[in-house]
Parts: sequence; C-alpha cells; structure tokens
Amino acid sequence: MMSQHTPALPGTFVKLLIDTVARWDISEEELMEGSSIPASTLQKTFWYVDFLEFNRLLERAVNLTGEPGLGIHLGLQMSVTCLGMIGFAAMVAKDVREAIVVSGQFLQMRCPAIRMRLDNDNSMAYLTVEQPMPEYQLHEVGITSLLIGIGQMGQALTGQKMTGIGEIRLPEPAYYDRLSPLINSNICFGQPHDRLIFPLSHLDKPLIMADPQAARLAREQCKKALGAASGSHQKLTMQVRDLVFDEVLGFYDMDEMASKLHVSRRTLQRQLGEENTAFSDIVERLREEKASTLLRQDERSIAEIADYLGYTDTANFNRAFKRWKGMTASQYKLSVA
Repeated sequence: MMSQHTPALPGTFVKLLIDTVARWDISEEELMEGSSIPASTLQKTFWYVDFLEFNRLLERAVNLTGEPGLGIHLGLQMSVTCLGMIGFAAMVAKDVREAIVVSGQFLQMRCPAIRMRLDNDNSMAYLTVEQPMPEYQLHEVGITSLLIGIGQMGQALTGQKMTGIGEIRLPEPAYYDRLSPLINSNICFGQPHDRLIFPLSHLDKPLIMADPQAARLAREQCKKALGAASGSHQKLTMQVRDLVFDEVLGFYDMDEMASKLHVSRRTLQRQLGEENTAFSDIVERLREEKASTLLRQDERSIAEIADYLGYTDTANFNRAFKRWKGMTASQYKLSVA
C-alpha cells in the first residue's frame, strides 16, 4: 500500500493511456502485463497509481506503439476528467485562475513530485510545472502530455480558444516536425523551464460550469478523498492541515474545524495536544507558506494577501511576516521579484 508520502497520480491517467494506445491496436491486457495494478482496480471510479509505476507504463506504451511522440497524442486526448475528483473541483471553479489554484494545490497534496506555480507580470501569465523530487521525475512523454493537456483543459473549461506558447527543458525531439501540425500552440524546446505562457487576461476567463456552491462542496470532497487515500491512520495534525484552508474562502476557525471533524472544540484541542501541536500552530505554519507563495506570484497586493489569510489589517500581517522571515512582506516581495 502506498504511504501518504509516496507520490501518486489519479488512476484516470492510466485509463487515458489505455484508450490512447488502443489506436495502435494495443490491448489493455498487453499494456498492463507485468504491472502491479490489479485488473479490478482499473474499474474503480477514483483511485491513485504510484508515480513510478505510471512512469513505467509510459515507457512500456512507447515501446509497444513504437511512437516516441506518444506524449503529444496523450496530451491532445487529455480532459479535466483525467484529474478525477480534482478535475470536478476545477470544472466548477469561478474562472481559469481559480481552477489552476485549486487543481494545483489538490494535486500536490497527493503528488508532491509535481508542483504547479502560477506567476505573472503586467501582461503575461506563466504556469510552471516544477518537479522538486529528483527521484520522481516525469520523463519526456509525461511532461509533454501534461503541458499540452493543461492547454486542452483550459479551452474545454472556458469554451474559448486559449492562445499561448509552451516551453520545455528537453531538446527538440526528431518527431516534433512530424507531429507539430496536430498542436494549436507553439512549443519551444531547450528552455530553462517547463511552462505555459499565455496572456494575463486568460486568468479571468469564466468557466462554462462555474457554480460557487458546487465548487465549495467539490473542494470539501477532494480533501476527504485525499485524506482517505493517505490511509485511515493519518494523524489529526495532517487532517486539520488538509482541511483548515479553503482555496477560495480562506481559513476556517477552530469551531468550524471541529464541526468538520465531528468532534467538540475541547476534544480537538486535546487530541492535537497529544500530537504535540495546537490549532493556532498549524494555522500559523500554513499562513507563512501561503503568504510566501502569494508574494512570489505577485498576483495580489499585500493588503489583499493579508485579508485573504485572515489578518485584520496589513500592519498585523507585516508583523507576522517579519517574525517568520526577518523582513517585511514588501521587502520579501522585492527580494524575490
């Protein structure tokens, strides 16, 4: 069984791979031969596949089909449903920005090997796919399919054409000229980052299925499903950490958190104490992490970030930030610009 620290991807990516290689008359049984994934698991609605196991399946798929550019075919077939429950949360988000933030944060909870970072300047947005764990790296097929797939999902969610370019660190492969007519956007190889670059205005494009109430419920279900996937013995500290912050509404207070966990406030305090922590400590650590991320992204003003993280005013936020980093939020923002 995978531990909560083992990177895993939604099992729907395996189903996508099975459907794609079928074009080359490769059967499900042939692709999955030698895999550690039971046939019964493939029939489940929501499940997760070990990151390294999925990488092995990608390599096997390339060998069986003889198509080194399989990543392009995979990316073009990718839809938001490939993200499972996370995809539904993204589908009913308010706009493209919210969909990226929600899906990125939930994906990282189960797959810390992949991190999506959203930055912008005055006119352009930059969605970078980072791989911070050297032992867990998507190879060429995986990273190509992911970048192309994100672009496909953006167009499907908005119902509008999404312009932009892709950048990939890998050198240009020999098959690219043959397959490039299939792609609507340009891809530049040999770049410093794996990322998509598109007009900043795209972030504010509304989604076809936007629904605030459904979005909130979907985020709650994502957290519960991710918690269950991490194992029934997950520490209360981690449960609180996963649930206490809503990617759109901000932090829940202690009474709201106790209600979500179906315990009393006093019981929550006591059980966290048994794990040598406190509710306020968990919130404090999360605030520091999210404040640093938001300041690096340069998407909101310092006042907006302070309000989003639950501070009554900017002065209180700056005092907390100086305690964390030894500098004010403004100084930090300049240092990472």
